[in-house]
Amino acid sequence: MNPFNTLTKGHVAEDLARRYLERHGLRFVAKQFNTKGGELDLVMLDKDTLVFVEVRFRQTFSYGQAEETVTYHKQRKLAFAAKCFLNRYPKWYEHYMRFDVVGITEKHGKMVYNWIDNAFEVRS
Repeated sequence: MNPFNTLTKGHVAEDLARRYLERHGLRFVAKQFNTKGGELDLVMLDKDTLVFVEVRFRQTFSYGQAEETVTYHKQRKLAFAAKCFLNRYPKWYEHYMRFDVVGITEKHGKMVYNWIDNAFEVRS
């Protein structure tokens, strides 16, 4: 598989996750916020809570759940990217914050979503 296909699938998965979260009441803030040390797939608002969302996609369940791939190292990168986001947009400091993971896996041609809110905590 070439990198373009992988990148395209990632963007499609992020769009699917965004629509899924919006159907569950979250509001869109930003997507694909990039820093040197990491990227935030989605930033959403759940009432008064700012939500940093990591989206994971798998074509099958053969190698486990998509959301299980968010390792401690990845969590640290997400925390760094979140700090950069807050430094760039300080108005969001006044909100509660959390990290969610949305795992999407294709099963028999249908997308299966597993949304884990408050998936992990970041300690300084």
